Amino acid sequence: MRPLHLSIEGLRSYQDRREIDFTDKSLFAIIGKTGAGKSSILEAIFCALYAGATYNLRAPNTLIADNAPFARVELTFASQGRRWFVRRILARTGTPRHELVCLDEPELRFDKKTDVAAQITKLIGLTAQQFLKTILLPQGRFQEFLHADSSERTPILKTLLGLDTLTTIGQHATAAANRIKPGLAVLESSLTQLHGDPPAWAAACRTAVKDAAAHHTLLAETEHAIRDLRQSVTDTRNEATALSRAAAQLTELHPVDGPAQMRALITARQTHDEAITHQKACVEAARVLRDHLDALGLDADRDERGLDRYLHLRAQISPAKDRVDELRARRERHAANQADLHDQDRDLDNRRRECEEFAAEAGEAKEALRVAEAEYAHACVAKQQAADHLGQLRRDHATLVQLAEQLVGKEKELAALQAELNESETVIGQRTGERDAARALYEDALRASAAQHLAAHCHPGDPCPVCQHPIPETFTTPDVPDESAAKKARDHAERALGKITEDHARLSGAAHALSVSLPKLRESYEHRTRDYTAAADALATALRCTDLDAPDETLLSGLESEVTRTFALKEEAEKRAFETALQAKSAADKLGTDRTAHGKAHEAHRSEAAKLESHWNKLQTGLTEFGLVVTDLDEVTEAVFAELTSKIETNIALAKNLRDELAKADAILNGEQLTLGRLQTERANNVNLPMEQLNGALGRVGAVLATVPADLGLSATSTAPTGGDDRLAWAEQIDRDVALVRAAARDAETRAANIGKGATTREAELLASIDSDRYEDLPKKIQDANTRKTLAERDLGEAERQIPIRHDLTHRIGELRPLYDALEDIRKAMSDGAFPAAAIAQRQHRFLELATGHLADMTAMRFGFAEDFSIVDGLTSQARDTKTLSGGETFMASLALALAVVDMAGRSGGHVETFILDEGFGTLDQEALSNALDVLGHQTIGGRLVAIISHMADVVDEIDDVLIVNRTNAGSTATWLTPEERKRLSDGGYPDLLG
Repeated sequence: MRPLHLSIEGLRSYQDRREIDFTDKSLFAIIGKTGAGKSSILEAIFCALYAGATYNLRAPNTLIADNAPFARVELTFASQGRRWFVRRILARTGTPRHELVCLDEPELRFDKKTDVAAQITKLIGLTAQQFLKTILLPQGRFQEFLHADSSERTPILKTLLGLDTLTTIGQHATAAANRIKPGLAVLESSLTQLHGDPPAWAAACRTAVKDAAAHHTLLAETEHAIRDLRQSVTDTRNEATALSRAAAQLTELHPVDGPAQMRALITARQTHDEAITHQKACVEAARVLRDHLDALGLDADRDERGLDRYLHLRAQISPAKDRVDELRARRERHAANQADLHDQDRDLDNRRRECEEFAAEAGEAKEALRVAEAEYAHACVAKQQAADHLGQLRRDHATLVQLAEQLVGKEKELAALQAELNESETVIGQRTGERDAARALYEDALRASAAQHLAAHCHPGDPCPVCQHPIPETFTTPDVPDESAAKKARDHAERALGKITEDHARLSGAAHALSVSLPKLRESYEHRTRDYTAAADALATALRCTDLDAPDETLLSGLESEVTRTFALKEEAEKRAFETALQAKSAADKLGTDRTAHGKAHEAHRSEAAKLESHWNKLQTGLTEFGLVVTDLDEVTEAVFAELTSKIETNIALAKNLRDELAKADAILNGEQLTLGRLQTERANNVNLPMEQLNGALGRVGAVLATVPADLGLSATSTAPTGGDDRLAWAEQIDRDVALVRAAARDAETRAANIGKGATTREAELLASIDSDRYEDLPKKIQDANTRKTLAERDLGEAERQIPIRHDLTHRIGELRPLYDALEDIRKAMSDGAFPAAAIAQRQHRFLELATGHLADMTAMRFGFAEDFSIVDGLTSQARDTKTLSGGETFMASLALALAVVDMAGRSGGHVETFILDEGFGTLDQEALSNALDVLGHQTIGGRLVAIISHMADVVDEIDDVLIVNRTNAGSTATWLTPEERKRLSDGGYPDLLG
């Protein structure tokens, strides 16, 4: 995680919104007086990432500034190759807001506190507590650790190196073992309750099931065979009983001499049928006469010549004469009304032509108004368009002026950048020479220091460690140049070269961007100039002027005059159109009213004509009933009505005579029908009823015969045939079938007795084959055999059920038992302390290697750490107690331990791209401070951001980027120093720069 930009508002001493940009920063210092708000910047970064305070993760609201309703922190940072933006808003009341978004992939967005926290931990690779141990270095804690004894150092080391998780691992292992143990015990107990070998038990059960099934089958087959024998005997006896019962019923039901009775009834029926046939012929002759007379009457009625019709016509003659007289009078009144309507039609036609002339005049006035309105609208539009074009032309001219100024400014800016680039290239050459010279001096110093180290153990006369020649008596130890100063000069030269190189790259990028944008800007200016010139020429032509710089009112005056002229013409046309339209409407309304009234009169006239026509048609239809066909009302006279009355009276007399003859024919027909009914009754009582009774008796005998088995060959049916000869044959067949049934009943009795004897013998043989004495014992034996089979099947099912259960239990126990044993081993290893001690020793060894490297860099290879955390002094090659170190040496040893923790966190998967040191530089002299800052400077290699918080102005001499924090009545401010301000601060301008 590398911070890029921080925004603070309402957090502790930062009441107003403050912006801090960390882009392009590597090693920088945050300085300011005590209480200015330096540490609040770290609190803001920690709050943005973990939504808490460094001193209390669960109380973020304590960071809200006094009298502020809320605190807002926004941090832009880089992690894992992408840029992220996180915002936290803390409120005294209400719900806090949390937001995290990837700026390179905006679809990656999180707006819940838990989701933001999880993603932050994933991106940084550190929890909040780990962040406080690695990013915000707790120096005081490391000094405490440095001076502790062995018993005190172990728990501190476990915390600093994250080894306190071993205790947590032991606790989790114990808890996991305790969770597994009850379930494992239940599984093992369940296994002991199962059969020892379910597959073998299942095989034995299958054999038992097979034997029991075979025995059960034998008993069931024997029982079925005996049951069939007994059923055969029963069936034979039932057949004999049924035949005997049928023979007894036939004896009771069969009539005596049935064929003779049937023959006598057939003869009597033939005699009665002949008498009835003769009487039916007499009835038919009487009906023919009556129907003939009735047809004559019906024909007269259908032809409207019946008595009722003529009586009706006689009653209608007088009303018809009255309707003829009324119709003549109404026709005369209708003819007079029609003449009046013709006169009114001529008057209305004259008035219609007058209205058409008025309408034509109004139309011409309306068209003139339309033309005047169009001319006025055209004049207004022309004026407005000219005004719009003129305004747009003025704006385009202003835009062209701005573009010209912008083009000149960009060209000057590009020239200035080119000058700066040339100057920076010269400075790069100078800084490169200075760096090479500083490197050469530092290498000379290293060689001189090595020579001095070798000479320190040599005396005159000893062999030279380089060439092996004796050392002369005049030999003296060579002087050694200041190695620390040479190293500081080299590092300063390298940083100066790196900074000027970065500035040159930035200037080069800006110059390139300008060189790309200038041609486009120039092309845009030329294109807009051409468009402006064309638009100006077109507008000048439209306005008929050559000087477009004149005022807008002057340029538009001609178009304004045209608008005034067309408006006056439109007003005059509107007045004339209104007057002509009013005159035409008044005449048309009066004509319309009169036409409506005249139309109603015509409608009434036509309605009366239709009524007269309808009455004439009805009158013609009425006269048709009398047999009169007329085409004109004048044809109907008094003589016509007199002749019609005479004809009607003659036809009434003829109709009455036909009615009397029909009554006589009805009386004759009724007498013949009574005689036929008497003959039919005698046949029903004396012939039909006895025959039905005989048929019923023979049918009941036939029904009994139908129940007899078909193998006797009986052919009589239970239903009597329809023909006389067939009925006689039927009665004779029933006599023969009754005799056959009686003989068959005697034979069945004998056969049933013989079958019963054979069945008894066979049943005794079957019972002997299964060792049984009685048939009644077989159900109990079959039930016992089935019970044995069921028990064997139940055992087989239980054995097969236990097979997968035992397999599953064995598999689960096989998985859980090793896990439980392993957890027990972990618990025991953690509880006796052996494993944690070994882990601490291994991590401590690596930790001390890293710390020794950092301490050696800060002390010119003089100091390092021993395995017991004592300090090894390279000058004496002896170990020193940490309590003998000076304040500056103690700080550097503590800083070395802190940097070692950072290195181990980075190598353990944490993304440690930033760390901040918040104290401790006040105990260092100038050389030690320079060495410490050199070590921290090397931490920036690879892109790491290193921040140093201090109230000392001396750090400004060693660090190029300085963020100065001041506190005023309006709250804290944080500002990056310019090179001039940094120099002034270095030269003693500390008080005024610090507010």
